[in-house]
Amino acid sequence: MREREAFKSLARACHNNDPFQARQALSVWARSRFPSERVQVAGDLERLFPGEGLVAQLEAIDRALYGTETTTWSGEQLLTLVKRLRRTDFRAEREESPLPSLYC
Repeated sequence: MREREAFKSLARACHNNDPFQARQALSVWARSRFPSERVQVAGDLERLFPGEGLVAQLEAIDRALYGTETTTWSGEQLLTLVKRLRRTDFRAEREESPLPSLYC
């Protein structure tokens, strides 16, 4: 799935405040953003988007889905975060090599 389509699916789940669909759509979006990377668990998201708060969002989704207390989940924060992440080029940061170029 292309990134734009994956984002639209995630946005729809967030607008509908559907934590189950949002969790799935977040993984699909991350895989579309980094097609060569493994994205299966929260740790993978933290590795791809370090310090950006996606793990905290996943924990909130998990509390809504599996917590002992009945809670409602709002997708507004997750959608705002992902919109910001879309504007950030994490690929450039990840592709920087600590080794000097062989050809100058």
